Amino acid sequence: MTLLRRDQFLAALRAPDRRVRLWFIAGPDAGETAALEVAAREALGAGGTLVELAPEALVEDPGLLAERAALVPLFGGHELLFVRAQAFARPEGLLGAVSSLLSAAVAGNPCLLVAGALSRSSRLRAVVEAHPLARAVIAFAAAAREVADHLRDIAARTGLRLDREAGAALWAAAQGHPLIAEREAEKLALWLDATPDRPKPVPREGLGALLPGEHSAELEALAVAVLGRDPKATAVALAGLGETGSIPAIRTVARRLLGLLPVAEAVEAGTPAARAVAARRPPPSRQDAEVLARAASRWPGADLRAAIHRLIAAEAAVKARGSAGDRIGQAAILDLVLALGAVPRTA
Repeated sequence: MTLLRRDQFLAALRAPDRRVRLWFIAGPDAGETAALEVAAREALGAGGTLVELAPEALVEDPGLLAERAALVPLFGGHELLFVRAQAFARPEGLLGAVSSLLSAAVAGNPCLLVAGALSRSSRLRAVVEAHPLARAVIAFAAAAREVADHLRDIAARTGLRLDREAGAALWAAAQGHPLIAEREAEKLALWLDATPDRPKPVPREGLGALLPGEHSAELEALAVAVLGRDPKATAVALAGLGETGSIPAIRTVARRLLGLLPVAEAVEAGTPAARAVAARRPPPSRQDAEVLARAASRWPGADLRAAIHRLIAAEAAVKARGSAGDRIGQAAILDLVLALGAVPRTA
């Protein structure tokens, strides 16, 4: 199977071929990767159980993925096997597990594997793209036409009538991240009492009042603590949020991490931190520039992408029926500087 375009991949998800064993998402853009991941999890996991497998376990036991794919759940239905490998340091080490899955005699449970940026010479990518029982897509930053498609889809799902100004403001507020743009659109729709069958235009005062702008001092302190990968400061900042809910905290931290991503990637490519920060548009304030420059030496790009994915999953968990609410969100934020490693890199 040749590599699919984004629209082809999404079309395939609308009526998933149950013979397909592996759905594969890779690429350099965190926002597009996250949006495709959510779409795939919703489509492939419908009516089933999500089972997450650690990439380290699959490297140690390459046959595990094929075994789980062939397993018949005790109470019927199916499992969606999910491998989160964006921050995994050895993605090529998954080649054995993927090859075993694709060559196995039986595989009833589909697998979704989300990787980071893989080069064209990647053996893992080559095997997946060539196999008839796999579907693969590479997530790149949305082009102008794709941005228009994203906004059109968001408007249809939320009941907003987005003119050019409103669409541009929404996309800029989300820093080009489709899922964050949709969450902000949901907030606007609630404020306007808009629904898909009763769409409403977005007034200018709505854009100014509800789209993210200046954060409270407490939320800003939290974002700075997470950018610094400082567990103690993060815990203190979370305790200082008072009655502020975890969803505003999650969105504030996610936006700051998205803003850091191009700076961190430029630093990894050899650009001095100060120059990478100065290249941002619009230019950051002096204080914010210092924060970003320090953070760029502490956050590799792969860790940032993984953190953004974790925050998106955390917001969904907070909103889930019967969840522990804000406790889940606060724990997820603290986990970013613990589970992903709190020891900063040196510049």
